[in-house]
Amino acid sequence: MHNNFFEEFSFLCKQEGFKEIGFSDAYVQTDALEKYKNWLNKGMNAEMEWMERNLESRLDIRKMFPWAKSYAIVLLPYFHNKTIGNKYSRYALLKDYHFVMKQKLRRVFTKLEPSYKEIKWDIFVDSKPLLEKDLLEKTAMAWRGKHSLMINKELGSWFFIGGIALNIEYGKTHKTEESLCGTCTLCIDSCPTSAIVEPYILDANRCISYNTIEKKGEIDEQLKEVFGEQIFGCDICQNVCPYNKDVLPNCDAELENEILFQYLKSGNIPHSSNNYKKVFGGTPLMRTAYKKFLSNLS
Repeated sequence: MHNNFFEEFSFLCKQEGFKEIGFSDAYVQTDALEKYKNWLNKGMNAEMEWMERNLESRLDIRKMFPWAKSYAIVLLPYFHNKTIGNKYSRYALLKDYHFVMKQKLRRVFTKLEPSYKEIKWDIFVDSKPLLEKDLLEKTAMAWRGKHSLMINKELGSWFFIGGIALNIEYGKTHKTEESLCGTCTLCIDSCPTSAIVEPYILDANRCISYNTIEKKGEIDEQLKEVFGEQIFGCDICQNVCPYNKDVLPNCDAELENEILFQYLKSGNIPHSSNNYKKVFGGTPLMRTAYKKFLSNLS
């Protein structure tokens, strides 16, 4: 009944720069939730207590959107070669993807609404207590790599995930994409802090990205000694992944932030908290406070 909607939605999403679009009916995978709870019970979420809230809703979008019967997942590529050594993750040199993706998806629905007034929708881009990685797995567009990040055959792991809850049935179900990592352990072997404690399991307590972005207190000195020059985030496990080897620069134009890149490349440092907000507003760097940023520089 709604085949035309799914086709038009996919077409408009591709016009907006989304490279992969998938759908799934809103069914629940209880085994994935149990794995998540086990990970939490081991304290691997570190200080990120928000990950412990709303557990039952994280894999069931119907808990967040009672009217939802299906959902869409879209992938936006961000791979680029504008790096500053290993100091910043690639995504940190761009605009905040949350805002960019939501703007794109709102434009899509602005075009669809006149023809599909009966369809209800809501966007989630890291803005709801949902496990987007697991929801993506159910669309069969990507699989979970041994570094715990999602991998797509064409995009590697260099993409952002966006979701849309829908009040219509999709009518098809997919098997989750099987892992194609095989016997490769490059991501595990290359992590300088041994944060990937076993295949597919990341201990945030040891993760460079977590420690340079999310962690509120002081970073463990022994860990900091092996960080190298990282200031915000870490791409080591992605850089060594064979599925990222042949990915060409494909960063969406609306994500690019040349002003920020040149500012950081020049070695400039915000001189106050207010200046920090002015310079880094609308970028991923606002995820950490000014004081934390200065501490990471030392």
